[in-house]
This record gives sequence, structure tokens and C-alpha cells, in this order.
Amino acid sequence: MPTDEVQRASRPRSVGRAAFSHGTSEQRQRWFRTGHETRDPAQCDTFATDDLG
Repeated sequence: MPTDEVQRASRPRSVGRAAFSHGTSEQRQRWFRTGHETRDPAQCDTFATDDLG
């Protein structure tokens, strides 16, 4: 998994995937774009999907 800008700037430094629970920048962008384009909050429910992409 590539290092994320938010992870890199965090203090104390995050270690491993479990230490950073907000996804990668690509995942956050995808979910934001999904919500913005569909205007349907149900489409952005990351708790109801197995595909976090």
C-alpha cells in the first residue's frame, strides 16, 4: 500500500495499515466523488459494503 500524504504528515507516525483507519487518499477521493456525483448518501455508506476499493 502506497504511503498516503495524510499518513506521512501524521504525528506520532502511523505504523502499518491497522494504525490508519481512514483509507488511502485514493479511497477517500473515490467515496467523496461517489457522494458528490450521485447526491445519494446511501451510495457512500462504507459500513454497508465489502468493496472499499
